[in-house]
Amino acid sequence: MRSADGRVNALYSSPSIYTDAKYDLDESWPLKTDDYFPYADRINAYWTGYFTSRPALKLYVRMMSGYYLSVALQSNMFSKRLFIGYKEAEDLVSNSIAWIDPSYSLADNVAIISLQELEDHTVLLRLAHLYEVDEDKDLSTKATVELKRLFPKRKINKIKEMSLSANQEREELEKKR
Repeated sequence: MRSADGRVNALYSSPSIYTDAKYDLDESWPLKTDDYFPYADRINAYWTGYFTSRPALKLYVRMMSGYYLSVALQSNMFSKRLFIGYKEAEDLVSNSIAWIDPSYSLADNVAIISLQELEDHTVLLRLAHLYEVDEDKDLSTKATVELKRLFPKRKINKIKEMSLSANQEREELEKKR
């Protein structure tokens, strides 16, 4: 406090003493519920979120926008790779489909997962039964695939039933169980 003769009376205080003194004045302050105006230290350089009523939300938005940007960049790169892979797969499928007799149809509960020619004219064919046991009264039944009718233009010398990953014969798997 400044006196009439120019002397200043300084009092050492703490935040709690200051807060108590302000509270004792019994002043009413308006309740602010929206954001404060952002601070700008130069043209078009706002400190958004510096004075805010929702700092956690603004932090979340700032962090997530970085994640979304990285996902967008990754998906763009992935789509380019996928297109290249799609062209290769399209060539593979068009060659494989030429082997199949279009008049022969598989049972409704069977699907071809993959068909690929390996070295020395070996063909890897993956079939899948689409229904679990007792899932459907009609479609959960055993299915038969006539390979000679499915591939009439190919000579079938030997058939091996393999695991789904095609790295073990079924007989070997049965022995291990």
